[in-house]
Amino acid sequence: MSEGPAPRLLPVHRSDDYDWRELLRLSRLEGHGWVEAMIEGLGDEGARDRRAGLWVVARRGYPLAVGGVDLEPCTGFFPAARLVGIYVHPASRGRGYGQRLLGRVLRHVRGRFARLTARAEGKEAAGFLEHHGFVPLEHPCISHFRPVGKR
Repeated sequence: MSEGPAPRLLPVHRSDDYDWRELLRLSRLEGHGWVEAMIEGLGDEGARDRRAGLWVVARRGYPLAVGGVDLEPCTGFFPAARLVGIYVHPASRGRGYGQRLLGRVLRHVRGRFARLTARAEGKEAAGFLEHHGFVPLEHPCISHFRPVGKR
């Protein structure tokens, strides 16, 4: 049986273009309240800084994964972007959606920033970041960074 069309990676222009209820319910159950804050904070492209972005992997309007980037708020790391987070629906994990989102974030920040920072909470998130070239860092508000280079 076919699952339908292949999931597409798309920019989020307006957060109300998607039905986030299930993804948010599951992210809350897993203790990831930042997912809702990320969608609310970055979901309207007209209200966010033009260097920030939010993307979704969706099938038929149903979000399977979401990831966003914003400006790094820790003043000692300017100019830098922060990977706000990547969250993948539990039933969609292991299919490369997180990697696709990270690749899209990296393409977005390249040429705009010299580095991308992140705050990993947990070993799984830290392992994902390190697997994708992020370096651990001892800092109160940043756990990892990655040079992204110029175009």
